Amino acid sequence: MGELLLVKKESGILRLTLNRPERRNALSRNLLEFLESTLDSLAADESIRAVVLAAAGPVFC
Repeated sequence: MGELLLVKKESGILRLTLNRPERRNALSRNLLEFLESTLDSLAADESIRAVVLAAAGPVFC
């Protein structure tokens, strides 16, 4: 299935991309847990000025 969540940090912008286009980026328990743990681990990073939540494919979620 590949990665559920793509994480990219560039110039203080953190982009989190839901990566389940075949399931219309549905928010499964597994994806939500991964999203939460990713945000928790990056919460103390003072270099992040903004977070963008995006989705792969034509549907957000």
